[in-house]
Amino acid sequence: MDNYHVVIGEPTGYRELQPAPTLQVDPVSGAISQETQPTEVRFRDATGRIRPVAPFLEVWARFDDGDLEPLTTAGLEAVGVTPTDLRWRVVVANLKAARRTGDTEDGIHADTGPFSDHAEHPLTGRAANFKAGKSVSLGTVRFIRPTAEFPEIRMRFVPARGAVFGVRAGDPQISDDVYDPAAGGWDDHFDGDPAAPLVTFPAQTYEGTLDQQGQRYISKGYVDDACDGIVSVELPVGGQVLGAAARICSGVPDFAPDSFHVRTLQDDLVQALLGPTVAGALDRDEVEDTLRRALETVRLMNTMAMNADQGIGGVTTNATNQARHETAEYERAFEPVFGQGEAPYHQALAIHEQLMTSWQKGVLPIPRDLIRSYDEAGDFSTMARQKLPALMRGSDTLELALTRRQIELLRRAAVETQATTEPERMMLRLVEFFRAMAPLHEHIPTTSGPLSDLFVHPLELLEHLRTGNAQGPLAEGEAGQRLVTPGDADASAFVRLLRREDHPMHGPFSRTVPDTDKTGLEIVEAWIAAMPPDGDE
Repeated sequence: MDNYHVVIGEPTGYRELQPAPTLQVDPVSGAISQETQPTEVRFRDATGRIRPVAPFLEVWARFDDGDLEPLTTAGLEAVGVTPTDLRWRVVVANLKAARRTGDTEDGIHADTGPFSDHAEHPLTGRAANFKAGKSVSLGTVRFIRPTAEFPEIRMRFVPARGAVFGVRAGDPQISDDVYDPAAGGWDDHFDGDPAAPLVTFPAQTYEGTLDQQGQRYISKGYVDDACDGIVSVELPVGGQVLGAAARICSGVPDFAPDSFHVRTLQDDLVQALLGPTVAGALDRDEVEDTLRRALETVRLMNTMAMNADQGIGGVTTNATNQARHETAEYERAFEPVFGQGEAPYHQALAIHEQLMTSWQKGVLPIPRDLIRSYDEAGDFSTMARQKLPALMRGSDTLELALTRRQIELLRRAAVETQATTEPERMMLRLVEFFRAMAPLHEHIPTTSGPLSDLFVHPLELLEHLRTGNAQGPLAEGEAGQRLVTPGDADASAFVRLLRREDHPMHGPFSRTVPDTDKTGLEIVEAWIAAMPPDGDE
């Protein structure tokens, strides 16, 4: 597959795929022969077969106290070694059958062993339960020969061709009969077998036949040539061995390469790297990327089918959706998430397009609590099922939730961009900072319920402070006084309470709020001071 760039065009349109410079490898020498510029992006060859993605893995290094940079022959020479001193090894596996049967001898493994040459090394997959002499090709790897024009140290992985293998010779669905039914039980496996591990979710994700008598879905013993594994490289230098590793995998083609899902492995890796909280100023590009991916996810969905609408598309009973999973696994009543006919495709798409358009203008107009929290994934109440992202399953057949980092990013965007002034934005940050203390305010009444409930509705909480009076056992001498007197912090009961050293909130509000240079009390005082006095609006 040739390289291409994914370019964003119209705010709510499709991404454009544009040809990009592509390296060509000489099949004999293993060196890069040239860099070409394709004139078009083509995913199929002249015969109509899908072209494989064959990535180059680059080795990067850090010299002294410098930044990481691509390792080249010059870099090797600088430390007194050559490319032949590099030792590569690639280990991959396909454990799909072994995961389901629990028999480790159903696992398909390939190991190149150490090598330093530039020949093509096959990833020959073998399993103990294969027939004698049989194997499955899981692809090839090659240490690219560096040259003066292309001196970078690279490894290339070419995945297998996407073949299926089975048990019986003559089966028109397979490329070869590799599995030995006398050695293993993959060809007789059924999900729910007491001797097998817990089933995958979703279950029955293999080709099989339904046994009507026992109502068991029995495997046909097929295996494919997908795999994942580790590429490692070592370099002895200066009396020590330096090393690096990368992960590779192969699988089915992506038939929507111009679209990206709202939650991907990259999101989880970013959270693992940077943490679940979003520090500093809001990254508008990151918010836009998440919203764009949400739009692209909805664009590829049949929202009516996912909503569990019945009698659509000529199908009387529509049970291929999250609603059905909740019924089968957790005995929740089976019903559409938004009500029958309440999630038409054009409407769902229009809502997400409007969110993108609004964000382009600087505002994310959704309530912060409309975004599902990670700990609400198991809440199957009607309102909870309708939170974002809706209609999709996560792990263990629970509702899909974004990563905690994504959730905070979108909630901050929703809250901070709906504020009209900088002091108000700072107050919203303050509410978010003190959100964990919400339960301590359950005893304070407001016109809409306990004060603790307003911490998930920051704008409503600010409105309560603007218009409410001091109440509760800790109000003492300020009880009944206006919490906020616009333009006059000294006359505001809220400020006077926070200034009292014996008040429980004096300490927390005297500390500097993270990612600001102000204490909580200073933020409150600035917010009140910025309000026009009564009668001046």
